[in-house]
Amino acid sequence: MAKLPTDIKALARVHTESAINVLASIMNCLTAPESSRVTAAQALLDRGWGKPTQAVEISGELASKVIRAPAIAKSPESWADLHVPPHLKQEVLN
Repeated sequence: MAKLPTDIKALARVHTESAINVLASIMNCLTAPESSRVTAAQALLDRGWGKPTQAVEISGELASKVIRAPAIAKSPESWADLHVPPHLKQEVLN
């Protein structure tokens, strides 16, 4: 039996074409509220082209900080070599 989220995704994806058609008809309906037309148009663009990238500006104290993602360690020992003071290694690794 498949996991529940996969089943839900599969069930929802069956309706993709109908959903796109509904969004397009709302977007093209001149009597629909403008906010509904814009929302439908945005949904179509997002699904067809992806959401636009957003620039993020950092200012203040955090702007000078650099954050690096940790490297994947080959073993617990190699991780401990990089991150644990020598006098605590045995305690951490046990």
